[in-house]
Amino acid sequence: MTIPHAPSNADRIAYASEQNALIDQCNATAQQTGQQQATLDTHTSTLSAHDSRIDALEAAPPAHTHPIAQVVNLQTALDGKAATSHTHALPIDALTDVDTSTTTPVAGQVLKWTGTTWAPGNDLTGGGSGGGATTLDELDDVATASATAGQVLVFNGTVWVPANPPTQAAAYRGQWTDAGGNIAGTVISAPSAGSPGNLGVKVTDIGVQVETPVGCSMSAGTFTANVAGRWRFSAAVQYQGSNTAQRALWLGKGSASTWASGVKYGQIGAPSMDAQPAGHEITLAVGGTVSVYVACWTVGGSVTIHRAQGNVLTATWLGP
Repeated sequence: MTIPHAPSNADRIAYASEQNALIDQCNATAQQTGQQQATLDTHTSTLSAHDSRIDALEAAPPAHTHPIAQVVNLQTALDGKAATSHTHALPIDALTDVDTSTTTPVAGQVLKWTGTTWAPGNDLTGGGSGGGATTLDELDDVATASATAGQVLVFNGTVWVPANPPTQAAAYRGQWTDAGGNIAGTVISAPSAGSPGNLGVKVTDIGVQVETPVGCSMSAGTFTANVAGRWRFSAAVQYQGSNTAQRALWLGKGSASTWASGVKYGQIGAPSMDAQPAGHEITLAVGGTVSVYVACWTVGGSVTIHRAQGNVLTATWLGP
């Protein structure tokens, strides 16, 4: 039989003291753990706030503008720069599309486009097939073979040719009379009594030169302008025959044998019985023509009037 050991009072006291010490240590440890947890919770909260702030700083600020006046001293600095001029001398080869280094230029050369850059090349503007005309006569629309001193180029409708300069009015003119052999003159007949004289008969025998014409010509009663511009015409026609008819004289553009209608230049409004002049200013192009026409009115039936000799047409150029 085993008899359990019964601790003495001294042992019991020692055990109890040790147990109390262990309990105090446990309580202290628990207290420290609680304090550390509280501190950790505080640190976690602070880190969370830092994360939010970093996110806010990383976001782009909203778009906004400011007037230039709010930028301190910026306008003053810009004004100072604008008032300052600079000059920088650069060689032509500094241009990105110019190359004067690969081929060294020599006197008289020009820049030519190679397809990629401008580079030195010979100037091919010489005569003949070299590239360009060096004289007037090499131009396609100029013929200067017969030029004399003091002449100018005048366009004749096809090419430019030499001509004397129109230094003043009347530089171009001509005067013609009739053939002189037509004793009877031109016969004009009114078709019936009271005919208004609209049917004009062309005076075909005026064409004998009184002086050498310049810039114009005359043939079979038709004047032709070789120089464009304003021409002044003066015509005088004599009549002979019955006094029962009144006569008329006018100029008409063209060369028709009769003139029944159209514009009549220089017509005598109240025809007289005998010598009648007619004059008018007519603008003509190169090659323009004017002819002389005569007609009559009757007062008592059909009548035949003979135009006498000594008829004259004068044409004077007044200017362009």
